[in-house]
Amino acid sequence: MKTSIIVTSDKIAFHKYDDVPNPVSFLRNRHRHKFFIQLELEVFHDDRELEFFTVQSALNEWLKDKNEVGSCEMLAKDIHDWASKKYRITDNNLYTWRKTVVEVWEDKENGARVE
Repeated sequence: MKTSIIVTSDKIAFHKYDDVPNPVSFLRNRHRHKFFIQLELEVFHDDRELEFFTVQSALNEWLKDKNEVGSCEMLAKDIHDWASKKYRITDNNLYTWRKTVVEVWEDKENGARVE
């Protein structure tokens, strides 16, 4: 059995897609989205090894200056890289990686998942 905690956040940011196909060429223009983020981190005991509010606060702090972002996939990968490093476990100078899953959704309509 594996256990994870899940925290959520949202962020208003802008992006554009330069190489978009013609049917959706409007996406070449810089445009706004509200990005909805879900971060899941594996935990190894069930007595709040990672505290929800602390993880959520750290995620919000990391997101604070991200006003221009790439695709949902890019943002999810960036969050995954950040969270994997921040929440890795050190034991006798060896690192153990937690299972980390990130979902990023644009306006709660379309999104990406990175594991």
